[in-house]
Amino acid sequence: MAKKDEKDALGGIFDKTEKEPGKALEKDLIKPTSFGLLLSERSELDKIAAENGLKRNAVGRWAIQYFIKQYGEGKISLQRTTVQVEKLKAP
Repeated sequence: MAKKDEKDALGGIFDKTEKEPGKALEKDLIKPTSFGLLLSERSELDKIAAENGLKRNAVGRWAIQYFIKQYGEGKISLQRTTVQVEKLKAP
């Protein structure tokens, strides 16, 4: 027979498995995110990382954090262009 603390560690069959919507995160967790880079951009990122004895991931995260900070302070504005695309319509 399992000890009481072992039973509590496993949780009950009817216990909630998900947080209620709207509750704030207890910790700001890192979530892997993927986005495309040109090969030349990736190469430059690798070069910067190697020069500073860091991993590409660390330099990329720093770059994103710096961008978010600069954008939040109004020092960066995004430039947009409108492009018309003609598409074939399938019969």
